[in-house]
Amino acid sequence: FKTVHYPLIDMETKTGLVFFGAIDGNVDECGKDLDKKFKFMLDYQKESKQVGNVLLFEKRLEYLYGFVIKQKGNEAFSYVNVEKCLYELRKRVKKDETYYLGFQAFCVDDDNLTMEKFISVVRNVFNGTEVDIYFCYPKELEYLCVSGEGYGYEGNMNYSRGKKDFTREENRSNMFVGKGGERNK
Repeated sequence: FKTVHYPLIDMETKTGLVFFGAIDGNVDECGKDLDKKFKFMLDYQKESKQVGNVLLFEKRLEYLYGFVIKQKGNEAFSYVNVEKCLYELRKRVKKDETYYLGFQAFCVDDDNLTMEKFISVVRNVFNGTEVDIYFCYPKELEYLCVSGEGYGYEGNMNYSRGKKDFTREENRSNMFVGKGGERNK
């Protein structure tokens, strides 16, 4: 598990990009940002959806994975539904031969432990796989960043993906935030 300091939309190519959505066609802010670049929203809205499904959209040689976690966009966030989607994704990435996944940081209902809970669920589901997981913290969400201690994070590592080598550094700041994005003191 790795932490990077840029938005999910800027991940290296050949990384599965994950966003959250609902049956009614609504998606989270990350999904909206991804749609600006990849223009998949019409396809998402046309898809037959059930809570717990993972939808795959291939756009410009990228895999976009939509987690259907709600009936309607305004319903409460459900870790149970996210976990169902993660298990389905675990099966899909093997079939799709996706070895890199990216998730954008988020905060649910002013819960200071959102990312800690989410990372724990992701870690449990993907334990023992060869998939590299990246948690993306764009500048405006860096205050959410979970410390690497005890999370199996690797920082300042070089990774080779095909012929291109790159370095991704880990942020070791505190993730605890309040509603509206203010950092709790």
